[in-house]
Amino acid sequence: MSSSLQLSVLGNIEIIEVYDYYDEPCLFACKNGSGQIFLAVWIDQTETHKTWLYAPVSLQRFKRIRAGDIDLKNVFLNSEDRFVYKVTTFYDNSPAEVEQLSCKTLSDEQLPKSGEMIEVGNESLFALEASNINQLALEKKREIINFTFKFPSVQSTEAPSLHLGKTLSSFQPFVDALGQIKSVGEISKKISSQILKQTEMAITGTSSGSFVATLGSSPSSQKDIFGNTLAGDAIEEFLKLLRIGRNREELHGRLLVLKKVKLRLSIVTFFIQ
Repeated sequence: MSSSLQLSVLGNIEIIEVYDYYDEPCLFACKNGSGQIFLAVWIDQTETHKTWLYAPVSLQRFKRIRAGDIDLKNVFLNSEDRFVYKVTTFYDNSPAEVEQLSCKTLSDEQLPKSGEMIEVGNESLFALEASNINQLALEKKREIINFTFKFPSVQSTEAPSLHLGKTLSSFQPFVDALGQIKSVGEISKKISSQILKQTEMAITGTSSGSFVATLGSSPSSQKDIFGNTLAGDAIEEFLKLLRIGRNREELHGRLLVLKKVKLRLSIVTFFIQ
């Protein structure tokens, strides 16, 4: 099976993760052009064809599946839409056949065993989440940034409030300061209320898997003639600093370029640890 497949009513399917492989993917996650995610499992084969079950899942449910909160049998037997798709692919390259099945009609022979889980640890879906961020930003017409956290001592669907609070409370003044630099070219002790209004961020949602906090800019953030916002410029600069990583000399040099010598290096270091 290739990494993409045209499946009539399902659209063009692209594999995003493979969990079990035998000559070809046997258990995998995929999505179509509209962003609908499916979990697919091979269930049968003959001399002429192979048969698969595709369960449509929301992003939130998918993250719970990856986190081990939902077993594979439950994914297909209790689909959110109460149906799955039976997909038949043929060795002679004939068009695949797709049939919608009610979850109630599935037999034990067609379903994974109870208790079987997907095991991906705390790995994050960076590519999928990035795509989701872009779509969310366009829909809301706001700047969007996701913070994906990995806390080894707690469940992947949770985050310790103290650590999370420190991170988010440090991020806002950091963005405010970067916004001031981008706006007036320097930093001062007091940032104008006009700039603060443009760089204000709000938590717009959280999700599980790896714990993810989604932050969005203020809806009142104004765009310039090029369609850019001050919050967007500040976030872009923040991401540049993250990409520098732990190189203190390069980091310090970038802060000098920003005329941001007064910004505490500890704030930047906190985000790249």
